[in-house]
Amino acid sequence: MMFVLDDRRETEHLFRCLAEGGRITTPLGVQPWGDYYGKVTDPFGVQWMLNCRSKT
Repeated sequence: MMFVLDDRRETEHLFRCLAEGGRITTPLGVQPWGDYYGKVTDPFGVQWMLNCRSKT
């Protein structure tokens, strides 16, 4: 699943919630393409990608 968000705080909150009891595979951070992105696998084995668009 992938979420594309516009708010960094909302992205961080959702990422923390999904990571609780799961496994972070890519920590949230600014990526080479400029967006704030991270990847996590929740406790049920579902992989989530969260991308917060950069403000240009």
